[in-house]
Amino acid sequence: MKMEDENVQQESSHQALPRRKFIKRGSAGLLIASIPSTAVWGQDGLLAGSIAVSGTGSTYATNSLDKQIQLGSPGKWKPSNGSHPVGIEQEYLEEIAQTFASVFGQNSSKTGTPYGDMKVKEGKNSYRYLTDAEKDQLTLDDILMNPGSGNGKCGGPGNLNFYMVEMYLNACFHGEMIGGDNIYFPVIKDRVELLGDDARGLFSSKYDFAAYLYESASEDPEGMALELQAFLTKYHV
Repeated sequence: MKMEDENVQQESSHQALPRRKFIKRGSAGLLIASIPSTAVWGQDGLLAGSIAVSGTGSTYATNSLDKQIQLGSPGKWKPSNGSHPVGIEQEYLEEIAQTFASVFGQNSSKTGTPYGDMKVKEGKNSYRYLTDAEKDQLTLDDILMNPGSGNGKCGGPGNLNFYMVEMYLNACFHGEMIGGDNIYFPVIKDRVELLGDDARGLFSSKYDFAAYLYESASEDPEGMALELQAFLTKYHV
């Protein structure tokens, strides 16, 4: 009887393993795992507070005040009929005019070229793949306006490029009111300091954050796409 019990426990353990892996991957683990513990950053800061303590990722701690993560949804960042976020038009246009490669490769050890094969129409019914040099010329605006995969699309595997651009813009415009909603994502130190926020950014600059996203995706682009999609879906406003 004891042997049977042990076999059942072993079988249950093996069955539970994939579930545990799924939970780990499905909880924005790649992003949250990089967050230092509260002990490292102190009690007055950042993204570490209640995220590190609770493991849920549901709030940031700013001194004694908890603030909810608030991220812009795709509709807030993707220009529609020539419209752009009110109040930050010029800054926003400057950001999305940058090439994907320059943003995500600037402080990275990697190139920053958009992930995935991309095709452009060459003739009436023919397409060809973009070269890496051509992909390096794609702007953040190109990515935003052409999400997904397939002919003429720039989203990459699992729409990874699109999600990385969204995350980057949310970090860049932390503290701004976009489409009637306040963006709260204090991960960039100089942005947080500019606003006089008590939270401490984890990354020295927006390009450090972009490099982190790009390098985190390099080993498993589709897995990272799922992580970012879950994170953006859970906290979008």
